[in-house]
Amino acid sequence: MGITTKKRESWPPKGWPQFSGITQKSAQALVKDLKTARIYGLSYCVRSTPLYQLDGRYYCHTVDIAGWEYTIQNDSQEYPVLSFKLTDRYDQAQPMLDYISSVKVFARPIDVTAQNAKRAALAGLFLMKQVGEGFVPDPRRVLKVYRLLNAAPDIFKNIDPEEFKTVSYKDV
Repeated sequence: MGITTKKRESWPPKGWPQFSGITQKSAQALVKDLKTARIYGLSYCVRSTPLYQLDGRYYCHTVDIAGWEYTIQNDSQEYPVLSFKLTDRYDQAQPMLDYISSVKVFARPIDVTAQNAKRAALAGLFLMKQVGEGFVPDPRRVLKVYRLLNAAPDIFKNIDPEEFKTVSYKDV
């Protein structure tokens, strides 16, 4: 006869009350643009792994937010938007920096400082909530608002500034 154990849910992460509003570990949202005949969207996925194999009380959560775009000419583009690792926060007295690592913006690592760690968590939380509700925000604009693009200015050094113009939802 086998022994059954009750598996603890690893999401939302311990010590992060702001993430309690995220109920699903993965979601996606898409928008159809009929004028340009393209479909674009965002998705997020959270993978949880236990920090100590036999313990199972504390987890490390890898948050990946990605975007994609498909056109009628059969062109497709998939790109990572934001990713970071979030560890269960068992000591609220320690700074947030100790629990966030491997922050990447558009697949390029940025320096993890206390400010950038907080910004990455807040930007990720915003994007995850929007996608969970079925909305598709402009990822460049969101990362610009949370000043994560400023943390890695070489990412967009050679890109034309006209590309950053946003399309209003009235035009779509």
